[in-house]
Amino acid sequence: MGQKLILLLECGRTHSNRIVGGTKAESGEWCWQAKLMIWKRGPHTSLFLCGGSVINEQYILSAAHCFYGYKPLTKANDIAIIKLTKKIEYNDRICSVCLPTKNEDYTGETAIVTGWGALKSGGDSPESLMEAQVNIISYQRCKRSYGYLQPSQMCASAPGTDSCQGDSGGPLVHKSSEGFWELIGIVSAGRGCADKHYPGLYTNVYMFLPWIYEITSEDGYCPSN
Repeated sequence: MGQKLILLLECGRTHSNRIVGGTKAESGEWCWQAKLMIWKRGPHTSLFLCGGSVINEQYILSAAHCFYGYKPLTKANDIAIIKLTKKIEYNDRICSVCLPTKNEDYTGETAIVTGWGALKSGGDSPESLMEAQVNIISYQRCKRSYGYLQPSQMCASAPGTDSCQGDSGGPLVHKSSEGFWELIGIVSAGRGCADKHYPGLYTNVYMFLPWIYEITSEDGYCPSN
């Protein structure tokens, strides 16, 4: 596509060989995971807002509903691009995730979702980043669950495992055959957490690639892009 590449071997790779039903991630393991905070004056100087994913040195992808009054019926087009005022300096704990390279059907494939969201619906959030393994649900099955679904949406779930409140905007990643982790989804919405009747709803990142590239093209991307 003509985009400049980031010449960084660690790009799109984890640095180690809760989310409901998840486990604690190793320190620096998911090095593209961002934690978006609101800073304010007073005794409590910061407030956790949402998760996000570093896609290059100056941009983070997250969910639109983290920043705007966002309550459409379908929850479609739930994506936001954040431009940083200062470029990120990569190291062994900070890197970017790869963007998907093709419109692939991931049905039945395993993916990883990470975040600092609640450990159960309406519950407390953990201090440590949590990770969980989920399976991509077919478009047809997801649509039957919710009664609606846009091409810009996808679903993933696993028994007793799900993203939850506070995970919004965070990454759903899938490991490519070349060994790179690709950002295929953004945590968007759902009904409850780990409800067997309602899988988690995610924004399908591939559907927004032209828009993402148009806005962020002055910086590079992972080698798989």
